[in-house]
Amino acid sequence: MMSRVLPVCGSLSIWALAAALAWQVIEARQSAQPNPLRSVTALENLVKLAETQTAVLTDTPDLSEALARPLFAPDRRQSATENTVESPQEIQPIAENTPSDTLPAVIVYGVALTGQHAKALLSINESVPDWYREKDIIAGWTLTKIENNGVLLQSDTSELRIELY
Repeated sequence: MMSRVLPVCGSLSIWALAAALAWQVIEARQSAQPNPLRSVTALENLVKLAETQTAVLTDTPDLSEALARPLFAPDRRQSATENTVESPQEIQPIAENTPSDTLPAVIVYGVALTGQHAKALLSINESVPDWYREKDIIAGWTLTKIENNGVLLQSDTSELRIELY
């Protein structure tokens, strides 16, 4: 007798548990129906968030003053607001393709060594610093090597090693 009652009780308990879970699912779905008032406030919050993000994007700071000063030089220049206003200078070409034995006024502001790609931040003849790669021609000199503490420039007859700073 007991062997017949246990399977029936087990089956009934499984069916009761399944019915209770189904009832919980139905209740959860009914309570998860969108509330029109709640969706309007969520939409308003999204609009406010979008407005603040566009305001943040349009208020980007002007970095021209920070970029005008050498970043890693020990004698870093004062900011442009503290200096007197300078007159605009004429644009001068900083790279020439003809070989030259005259030494250019080259200042090494920094180097970036990232794996196989090496770049150097150089200023030629007191111009605005620019990034150069190896084998670039600078004022008639070829940038042959970029090292962690300087660069090596080479012309037809001579070499020039310029240290960082």
